[in-house]
Amino acid sequence: MTTINRPAGQHASSLARAALIRATALFVVALGGGFWAIKALAAKPISLPMILLSALVAAGAIALARGEMTKRAKAAVGARSERRVAKAIKSLGPDYLANSLMIGAGGDADHTVIGPCLVVVETKTGHGEVRRQGGKLIAGRRTIPGDPVAQVRRQAAAVGKVTNSYCDAVVCISDGSFAPFETEHVTVCSLADLPRVLKSLPARLSSEQAGVLYQRLVDHEQRQAR
Repeated sequence: MTTINRPAGQHASSLARAALIRATALFVVALGGGFWAIKALAAKPISLPMILLSALVAAGAIALARGEMTKRAKAAVGARSERRVAKAIKSLGPDYLANSLMIGAGGDADHTVIGPCLVVVETKTGHGEVRRQGGKLIAGRRTIPGDPVAQVRRQAAAVGKVTNSYCDAVVCISDGSFAPFETEHVTVCSLADLPRVLKSLPARLSSEQAGVLYQRLVDHEQRQAR
């Protein structure tokens, strides 16, 4: 039975909630700006500077709120992709699965599989053919933000440092349709191919060793949070 530290997508879900809270606050500011603009219009004499200022505040707040809602939507989609990937990983029956592990490598390691292999899986949402070009991953016609390959290498290196073990690195594109490929010692694959990719990795850990490494990672995360 697989031991799991927390539900998948927790970090992405927290980002979505934070964006929603900020968007809500900005919409309240926009309503306030609209209220003062209407009040200034009704005043005698009419205060044109107050009207313009209130309208600018309302318009600016609405623009910022829309940006936060876009961030929320992207984070929510990312959380759903992470849950799908975690489900596929769990179906393989690894000894341990650490989701959204914060180990001081910038952001979180989406999925760390511990036993019999040791690998960090970074989940990205994307569709269609995927290729590596100019330091970016391109899925179909969309360039995936950031550099997922460099990102997962950092996370895998951090896991390797904490556990004193070599850690493999995989980028999983949720809805990609392409043959797995390797770039910069990172395997890039679709969710459909992920089980096959993980099964092909070296089985370096016994169940006992996996338990020790899992506890090291959990303890390290807790120390990082203090």
